[in-house]
Amino acid sequence: EQPSGSQGLRSKQEDAGRGVDNINRVVQANENTDEDGTIAYNKQNATRTNSWCEGSIPPKLREEYQQLWQEIDSITQHYTSTTGTKISGGLFLYPRQAALLGKLIQDLMIHKNDVLQNQAKTAFRICETGFGAGHSAAFFLSLSAQVQIVTFDKFDRPYQIPVVKQLEKAFPGHITHILGNSCRTVPNFFAPKNGMAQHSNDDCADREFDLLHGSSLCPTDNIDLVQHATCGTILTSTAMHALSDRAVYFGPNAQWRKLRDDGCISDITCFREVPRTLNQSFIFAEKDKVIAHDFCFAVVTGACSNNNCTIASDNEEKCVEKREAMKGILNNLCPDDRIAVPS
Repeated sequence: EQPSGSQGLRSKQEDAGRGVDNINRVVQANENTDEDGTIAYNKQNATRTNSWCEGSIPPKLREEYQQLWQEIDSITQHYTSTTGTKISGGLFLYPRQAALLGKLIQDLMIHKNDVLQNQAKTAFRICETGFGAGHSAAFFLSLSAQVQIVTFDKFDRPYQIPVVKQLEKAFPGHITHILGNSCRTVPNFFAPKNGMAQHSNDDCADREFDLLHGSSLCPTDNIDLVQHATCGTILTSTAMHALSDRAVYFGPNAQWRKLRDDGCISDITCFREVPRTLNQSFIFAEKDKVIAHDFCFAVVTGACSNNNCTIASDNEEKCVEKREAMKGILNNLCPDDRIAVPS
C-alpha cells in the first residue's frame, strides 16, 4: 500500500527538465525567506538567518525539491507509524548544506558545459553512499534533468524501496540504487568486470562522477569513493556534530583526516549549520535535542586513485587544470562564512 501523498512524485521529471534553464541562471539575490528568517519547509528543523551567505537556488527549484521532500515524508510517515521505525535524518535538516550544494552543483554544471562546449544532455553524475529516506537523492534529481545519481544503501528500512520506486517513476533512467553493505558494494561497483585487469571505455564512463556524497554508516565509504574517483571530483559528506568526530571528518583516524594526510584531497572548505531543536526523534538523536552540525567540501587530487581507468581527466596536465578550476569554484563558495579546518 502506498500513501496518497506519493503520487505527486511521478510528474517531476518534466519539472527537472525546466531546471536545466534555471540552474544556469545565476540568481544574485538571497533565497526568499519568511519574515522570521525561516524557509518554508519543515520550519521546526530548518531555521536559518537572513544574514548568512545563502546559495543561489532559484525559488522555483527550491519549491520543487521541498515538495518532493514533503511527498517523501508522507511515504516515510506511512511506514514509520505502522512499524515504529525511525528515519536517520537527512539533508532536510541542513538548509545551509542544501543551499551550498545547490550553488555548487550549479557552478559545476556551468563549468562542465563550458568545457564540453555545451553539448546537449551532458550528464552530471553523482555517487552517493547512504540513501537514507531519499531526501538528498530527491534534492539532487530536482536540480536538473542532467543529473544522474547512483546511490548505495542496505535498503533494509521499510520505507526505503517505496521511496526509490517513486523516484524512479519521477525521474526514469536517472537513479540507480545498489543494494547491500556499501563497505563491499562500493569497491565491487568500481572493480573491473569479468576478471579483466582494466575497465573498458564504457565501464570507465559509467564510473566517472562529478560529485561524491559520503553519507552511509560504512567506516570507509569516503575513502572508497575517493580511491575510485578521478582527479578534480568534488567530495562532500554528511553533516556531523563536530569536525573532530572520529568517524567522518578530522578526529583521530577519521576518514577525511586520512584522506588529507595522504594527499588524496585538497582545498577543504567547511561550514556550520545554524543550531536547531529537533521536533522529532531520529536514529542519530532524540526529540528536543539541539544540534549544530558541521560539513565540508574538498577536491579529489587523483593522487590516491586506483580506478584502473585511462581517461582524459587522468592526464596530469588536464588534472592540474581541473583541480585549479575546482579550487576556484570552492573559493567562491561563501568565503566569509567558513569555519576553521582542524589541524
